[in-house]
Amino acid sequence: MPVKDIQPVFLDFNKDMERDKVEPGIEIYYKQNQENALFNLAFVFDMGNNNDRDLRVTLDYLKYLGTTKYTPAQIKQEFYKLGCSFHNRVSDDQTILMLTGLNDNFEPALHLFEHLLADAQPNKAAYENLVKDILKKRADQKLNKDVILRRAMYDYGKYGPDNPFKYILSEKELNAKTPQDLVQKIHGLTRFAHRVFYYGPLEMNDLKTELTKEHRIAGKLLPVPPEHKFTELPTDQTKIYFVNHDMKQAEVIMLSKDIPFNKDILPERAMFNEYYGGNMSSVVFQTMRESKALAYAVYATFTQPQEKDKPHYVFAYIGTQADKLPEAMQGFMDLLNNMPESQVAFSAAKEAIRKRMAAERITKQNVLFLYERMRKLGLDYDVRKDIWQKIPSMTIKDVHDFFNRFVKNKKYTILIIGNRDKIDFDFLNKQGPVKELSLKEIFGY
Repeated sequence: MPVKDIQPVFLDFNKDMERDKVEPGIEIYYKQNQENALFNLAFVFDMGNNNDRDLRVTLDYLKYLGTTKYTPAQIKQEFYKLGCSFHNRVSDDQTILMLTGLNDNFEPALHLFEHLLADAQPNKAAYENLVKDILKKRADQKLNKDVILRRAMYDYGKYGPDNPFKYILSEKELNAKTPQDLVQKIHGLTRFAHRVFYYGPLEMNDLKTELTKEHRIAGKLLPVPPEHKFTELPTDQTKIYFVNHDMKQAEVIMLSKDIPFNKDILPERAMFNEYYGGNMSSVVFQTMRESKALAYAVYATFTQPQEKDKPHYVFAYIGTQADKLPEAMQGFMDLLNNMPESQVAFSAAKEAIRKRMAAERITKQNVLFLYERMRKLGLDYDVRKDIWQKIPSMTIKDVHDFFNRFVKNKKYTILIIGNRDKIDFDFLNKQGPVKELSLKEIFGY
């Protein structure tokens, strides 16, 4: 008896989750956990470091604090006894406070968490140690080539000197902060507009009852602080940024800004990335590494932004020996302007997408976070379905048309890290203006 092919499962947000509200207008995203007795509760704020540079430090500080009722050690012990824990994540534009654990103890855990948020007490020694840890981490980052290239240089190349990576509190500002300042921010955090995500065994009405009792907000929710806007620079001419680092290899990132987010090109984007440069079977990898031995790592993709008003990018990476940099860059630029065609590789890429999408399952709290990602893109459905439906009818001509429209003949911001003494600057100067950046310029400290 033949085995049936695995079929994909796409989400229907009207069936696979629920939405509701509790006063004063807090929206709930809910999915019931029918597998076990664990819960995951998240308070999600549409504000992050770009809205308030204190947020990361403030929420790092939270885990070292006690209250008028509990010492910091006792708070940890109380959460431990309940089989629960809390953590947080602060990105550039979003903050998430998360409480997880045994659902049998949901009520006392939420009560304890709300107590901590409302009654956290300053701890001077803890803050001084936190500042030391932050400064030590920053010093370590300046020694890490991945942080230098993929975070500091990447943001500099994308935005210029005023960028999200550098938008942090200075050492002077950190030392000037008082524990009382940060504690006041903790106390007032849940007064800002936010949403509640819940995945757990509770029924929706029981969840609303607990939230109404424990997650009390005095008055109306406050609007989040205005965001410090960063503008992606145009790539209307090729330019090169170089950072000196003691290493045998050279690593290169090439960026080219493209159109704002467009859901209609996502199927072609997926097919292009799979065929062209997203894995070891791609034409980029096979040409640059397997055939020509010009790189130990290489890939190229057409990116998808996380928000509807942000642009797509052509993103390319090469890791090569420093003495092979000119040949590797020339070979890569040729691929970025002339796409090799292989019907065998295309058929394999199409089959790889089909198998991966058929096997993919988004479950549990990830359903809620996929809905959130779609919401930020201005969508109200699982866009993966569009990709699945269009992939079977696509041909290699569709990929070539995508390449010609979005990749061919682009100008690039090129980011290079390597040992200055091993880099052929005569070659680089022929590609475009070269600027060497100091660590102070890209880190801001």
